This record gives sequence, C-alpha cells and structure tokens, in this order.
Amino acid sequence: MKYLDHFVREHQFASSSTILQLANSILEEKGRLPVGNLLVVDGFYEYNPVQKSFLKNLIPLYNRVFIYTPDRTTSHPVFNYLQPINEEVECNSEIVISPALKSMTFFNHLADSTFRNQFKKTKSLSDRVPILHDNNWEIFDAKIVRCSTRRKEVETATRSIRHWLNGGPALDRIAVLFRGGFNYSKLIRLVFPHYGLPVPDKDRKLSDTIPVRLIQKVLEINEKRFTHESIVDLARFSDIRRYYGAEIIQKFEYKSASWGLSFGNDTWIKQLERRKEHLRTLIDSGMDDDRDKAHFAKEIDDIDEIYPVLSQFLKDISLPEKTDWMQYGNIILKLLEKYFDQKDSPEDDIEAVDNIRSVCRKMIVLSDRNNAVCLRHFTMAFNILTDSIALEQSVRQPGSKILFSDIMNARGEQFDNVVILGMIDGEFPIKRRENPILNKRQRNEFNERFSVEVFSSTGTNIAEEKYLFYQVLNQVSSALLITYPQSDSSGHSYTESPFLNEIMGFADSSDSGGRVSYETVPASAVIPEIGKAASAAEIEWNIFQRHWRSADLHFLREFIPKEKFDSLSLKIRIENLRRENIPTEWSGVLNLSRSFEECFEKLLSVTQIQQYAWCPFLYLCRYVWKVDTVEEPTAELPPLSEGLLIHALFEYVLKKARHNTFEQWREYLDRDLNSAIEEAVEYIDTRFRTKFGFTEDIVWHKKLNDLRTGLRLFIERERESLQSRFYPQDLEQDIRYLLNVPAADAGKPALKIPFRARIDRIDRNPEGDIMVIEYKRSRTSVQDPLKGVEEGVYFQIPFYLIIASEKYPDNKLGGAYSYIFYEGKLAKGVMTRPHYRYVKIVSPEEMEDLLGQTRSKIINILQQIRTGNFVLNPYDPKRRCEHGNCEYYDVCRIDTRHLEITDEDA
Repeated sequence: MKYLDHFVREHQFASSSTILQLANSILEEKGRLPVGNLLVVDGFYEYNPVQKSFLKNLIPLYNRVFIYTPDRTTSHPVFNYLQPINEEVECNSEIVISPALKSMTFFNHLADSTFRNQFKKTKSLSDRVPILHDNNWEIFDAKIVRCSTRRKEVETATRSIRHWLNGGPALDRIAVLFRGGFNYSKLIRLVFPHYGLPVPDKDRKLSDTIPVRLIQKVLEINEKRFTHESIVDLARFSDIRRYYGAEIIQKFEYKSASWGLSFGNDTWIKQLERRKEHLRTLIDSGMDDDRDKAHFAKEIDDIDEIYPVLSQFLKDISLPEKTDWMQYGNIILKLLEKYFDQKDSPEDDIEAVDNIRSVCRKMIVLSDRNNAVCLRHFTMAFNILTDSIALEQSVRQPGSKILFSDIMNARGEQFDNVVILGMIDGEFPIKRRENPILNKRQRNEFNERFSVEVFSSTGTNIAEEKYLFYQVLNQVSSALLITYPQSDSSGHSYTESPFLNEIMGFADSSDSGGRVSYETVPASAVIPEIGKAASAAEIEWNIFQRHWRSADLHFLREFIPKEKFDSLSLKIRIENLRRENIPTEWSGVLNLSRSFEECFEKLLSVTQIQQYAWCPFLYLCRYVWKVDTVEEPTAELPPLSEGLLIHALFEYVLKKARHNTFEQWREYLDRDLNSAIEEAVEYIDTRFRTKFGFTEDIVWHKKLNDLRTGLRLFIERERESLQSRFYPQDLEQDIRYLLNVPAADAGKPALKIPFRARIDRIDRNPEGDIMVIEYKRSRTSVQDPLKGVEEGVYFQIPFYLIIASEKYPDNKLGGAYSYIFYEGKLAKGVMTRPHYRYVKIVSPEEMEDLLGQTRSKIINILQQIRTGNFVLNPYDPKRRCEHGNCEYYDVCRIDTRHLEITDEDA
C-alpha cells in the first residue's frame, strides 16, 4: 500500500476513489496555518462521512468560511429532506441561511406539486392514450413521449433540439440528462452527429474510445467464458470485421445463432463440429421438405468456410486465467497492433492506443512483474485506470456545446431547455442492485453499529430520488422533453417511471396542466413528417408529401440531385404501396403476365400449402425468395429435432413388435414391456447422442426421461384402444403423390404437381377399415380437420386421408386423429364410426365431402402460386403478425391496424 501511495502521488494516476482518499490524507497531513482567505460551501443537500471529513480538514486552512444551509423554518416539505451539517464548526465559520425561492415559474410549480405528491389517485400512464408526437412546442412547455426503443428516444431528442435551436437558445443552454441506470453517452455520440448536432468531448475519457471498448470486450468474453452474446458483440466492431473479413464475420454472426449455447473457447469448435454432424443427421432422416435439405446442405458449406476463421479468432482473443502483469500487458498490446493499423485507423484511435500503451506500462510498474494476477483483478485494474484518464478536447469541436450528463453531475446548473431520457421504473427512480459481497442486511448492521450511514442501502431510496426529480424540474426555464422506452433490444418490456404519473396528475388537476402533453412515437414510423425532420435526408424524404405546393416542390427538385431524386421517388412509391397494401410486386404479386411453374419443380408438402394459406407472403419469402432465417438458441432441443427423436422411438418400438395381425398386436401389448421401454430409450441414446452433441448432458438426460415417460403413456393408450381392434400396419410411410391441377386461365395446360407425404402411421382392423394417425409433440400444434378445411388453413390430416384412400382402394376410410405424445391422448379426430371416444363422427358422405373440399382448396392455392400471387394477406394478423411470432415480420412490416379496418369495412 505504501508503494501504491507513493506511485499515485508521483504520477497522479489512479481511480477517482483513490485520488479522493489521497486528497483527504494530504489535508490531514497539512498544518493548521491558513492557505486562503475565503471558503464558500454551498449546494450540498446532505453531508456523508467523506464530505464531513473533507470539510473538517478544509475549514482550518481558510481565514473565513461561509457554509450555506437551507431555511428549515419554511413549511415546504423539500426542506425536511435537506440535511444541514450538524457537527460543531470552527470559530472562523459562519452558517448562512439560503433564501427561499420567491418567484414561481411553470416548472417551479410543476416541481413543487409533484414533490408534495398531491395526485395519489391519478390515472396511470399505461391507462392513458397518447397522441402522436408532432414536435410542436407552441402550446406545450412539457412533453412526455413514449418511444419504442432507447435509440428512438435519442432520435426524438435530436428532433426536438433542432426545433428548439431554430427558436434561438444557445447550445450551452440545452441539456440532455439521464439518471445513470443506463448510460446514454454512447447512443448520443452515435446519433447526434447524424443530425448535425455537436457531441461534447471535454469530459471524454479513455474508456469511451473504441480501442479501450474493444479490449474491455475481449476481457469480458474471457470472464464470461465465451458466451454467444459477448462473442457477437465483439464481432460487430468494425476493426474486427476489417481484420478477419466482414463477409465471413457477418456469416458467423448470423449462422451461430442456431449452434446452441457455448461456454468456453474450445466448446465453440466442438459445437461447430457437432452442428455439422447434426445437420447431416437431419438430411439423412428422410424429411418431407426438400427446401430444408438444401438449406441444411448450404449451412454445412458455410460451417466449412467459417471454421478456420473462427478458430484463429478465438485463438487470438483467448487469455490465460492467471499470469503476471507483464504477460497480460503484452497480450493487449499485440491485440492493439493487430486490430488498429497505424496507416488505416483514425487519428483518435491511434491516440487512444498510445494512451493504452502508457496504461499497460504503468500497470506493470505497480507490481512485481513476477507476481501472478488473476484475469478478474487485471480487468478491474484496467477498467478503473482507463476510466480515470481524460482525453484532450478535439480542436474540431465548436466552443459552445450541448451538455449531456447524468443528473447527479448536472446539479446546480440552469438551462433553458432540458431532455430527460430513460424515465422508467428502476432507472429514475433508480434501483441499486443487491451486492452479493456486501448485501443489504450486512449494510444495515454496519450502519447501525457506527450510528451513521457508512454504506448506502440497496434498493430504491425514494426520498433521494424524489428530491433529485424535484431539483431537475427546477433547472428548466422554457421547455422540457421527457422520454421513456417501451422495450429493450431483446423485446423485454419496461415499466414507465411512477414520477410520470405524478406529472400527468398535475396535468389533470392544475390550471397549467394544459401545457403538459403525453405523446408517442410509433415504432412503424418510417418517414418522418416535415415538422419532425431533423436532417437534410429527412427533408428530402418529404418531397413527395401531398401538401407541398408545386412551387416548393419545383424548388426542391432543383435542390436535390437527379440520381437521389429518382432513388427517393422509387422508395417513397414502394413505401406508399406497402402501407396501402396494394397488390404489386412490392407486396407479393410477382408478375401476373407469366406463370411460375418453377415453384413446382421440387416435391411439395402439405405443410407448404398450409403456410401459403396462413400468409402467401410468408410462402414467397420462404420458398420463392428463399429468405434465410435463424432461430435463437435455447437450452432445450428445437422442435424439429425433438420430433425426430419421437418418430425414431415409435418406429423402433413398433417394428420390434413384429405383428401382422390384430391378435399378434394384442399379444404383444399384454406382455410386460418395461424392458422393451428401456431398450428403446437406450437405442435412442446410443444412436443419437453424438448427433445431438451440442446439447448439455443435463438437457439430454431430461429429454431421455421425457421420452421414457411418453413411451409409457403411449403403451397404456394402445392397451386402452384394443377395443377398437385397430393395429399398426404401415409406419413412417414416405409416399409420392401426383395431384392434377387444372390451369386457372383457359388456354394454359393442366399440371400434375408432385407431392411428398410422410404419414406417421396407418392402422387397420380385421374388417378392412383404415385409420390415419399423426404424431404431435404437444396439444398446441393439433388442429381440427373439419374446422381447418372450412377456414381454408389446415389440410394435413384430410390430405393424408386422400392419399391413404388411393393407396388402399379396397379398404374403407375409418378416419384419422392426432396423437399427443406428452399427454398420451388422441385429439381432434374425425371418424365414420365411434371407434374411439371424444371424436367427431361423420357419415361416409360427409367424409367424401371433406376430402373433396380439401382437394378443391389445395388446387386453388396451387393455382394462385402458379400465377405468382403472393400478396400480403395473413389469415390471423392479431396472433401471428408480431415480432417473434413470424420470422419474416421485419420483411413485410405489416400494418395490422390497416388490415383490421379494411376487414371491418368489408
């Protein structure tokens, strides 16, 4: 510690907390001789132990001291929160009572009313309907704006600031503030320059630079054991993409989402090899969809391309868990030399790299270079030291700048216009997280033992938060914009701050409440209205708005280059057609003048037909445009893989039965089948464990137990069903079927369109009736055949009945049903006789009519595909057309409200 103290004093190089301790110790060492004439202490709403110690050591060094304290004789409740200094002060000190606030502006009144909490019964913000944000500040002084994401918040702030600047306030009279739960600095630095707003850099630290952030991400990756999220974050750095190849890194980022969950650099390579083996297994499994086969084969090629680059990437960024300071420093310096070339990198990055070299050299001096240090402690030291270095202000920056800061560092300032970002519960009021090393109970015990708040409590200090909110409202003179996000980048929703309810309570109850507005920026907004435009590009986008006068439009055409004008014209036309859902090539109608027989070159499946019925545009994206999508990895097996195991399990058990008649089937079921169940599960484990090596052992063993339980339920169900006298005849039938489809237009030839169907199981009874069975994992995927055909969206079981009737022309159709594996029950059956309970009974004529309707509706869909009609027309937009429910939602960007209104009008 003595060596560290000497180093810090000599180099003035340490964290802010260390510098603070050093400053206090220097004060304690000084004599009592005065070093100044006057000391003024003001602006403290509380005095913590460190501040009291500083004050105690500072006062003797000055001839005269004034300590301002609030007037606690007033009745305002805010003064009950302010804590003046209680200790006895030196004789050269004088306590001065701060004057009370006399004038009451609109914002003083707003702050006063919300702090007093006068509106406890006000309606919650979530129960209110916001108006569209219009950036009109003529009649409103304060706006609460709901935004979809944090980036939308910052973009909304830039538009308001640009509007304010037109009215005259200087840049340094505008502040963008946030409480500190989420640091908006990086978003501000990214978005503000795009809208022509200067980003202040006088407080820019070394930790804000790209080289430091890259090294911090490398350290974080090693600490988090190479999780997918952290690896992808690093891969998005432009310097990483430039070094390893942008195209291959982009492919890795996209494809790796389906590789499963990895922990450790070596497991990434193993995952890659296991994923490749798994894809080969799926290709060899005899799946219905040739598109999936081609997709899996393409992914294998991509893995072969990614493998060597990923291996080198992981090798480069892998750090030892423990080594000496010099070794860690050398590794970091080698990474900087690798990723930041002196010729190609920006000047700011080169300056940052030089500073990082200095940090590494000084870290080596801090300790004996032979002493080992763990990665976590090295990371802590690196982060603290890089955060303590302030960079020189750029000469390119103008003298006057907008202040952006957390609220704590902006106290005492006064502004004309203020933006407050991130007004959500947990961030303002902020909620301090529980510390596992020093938890809330231990903190309280320490504080009680010393009779002073040595450690601040975790959770929310609502009194302090209310005071800070009161204070920031009093800092505003002219206009206030408050924004909050609805969700984060992963779609997790946020709850708005309770302080916003108090503001809206003020708006409902006060005579001045009409000057407060609650607004929203819709997530679907693509082209901003001209009143909200905050950049030249956004003004250009508005040249096609109908309200422009012809003279103005002519001027803008002269102003904008022809190439850009033509490009904008096409984009706006496409956007308008999309919004109105007018059938064009941009909304799914490819070309009405020619046929699309190429859609039938490969075998179709009934699943593809159902997907067209659900949404023609989905079919277009998946099977015509072949837009690739990737599912997010989960700890569980994906549904396709789980279905593969269930089918393999049933196939193994039923083939082992070796039955050819109903009597043999019954004799088999009458045996004790416990050993057969264990044998079947062992078969699955032996055959497929290596194929599913990307799953953890605990997940795999859980799945085996699920299969064992499901197989027991299956055998019990088959024993109960013996009274129907049906027994398995055909298993996993892979059938080719030609469907004759007449052309929709006269003069065009009919087509024989090939289908491939894989029927899970066909049973028969001694009387010659046949029964089609479809296996399902869970009840959620089961559909009612009668209702599905009537609505024109589900054809699987009826289509299989059509195929079975032609395959067995001498047998009668007994019906069909779905078997739910995890419940051991049948569901949604349709039969001509009551062979089982809880099924719908139809006459043979009604069964024929069902099959006829199925054939007719499938033919109609095939005719639409042949003509190239893939118009955006989803069957159930409320349930399916949401982010996360459809993998192509970001492609179509459907306006479900427009469809609902159109449907109601129809």
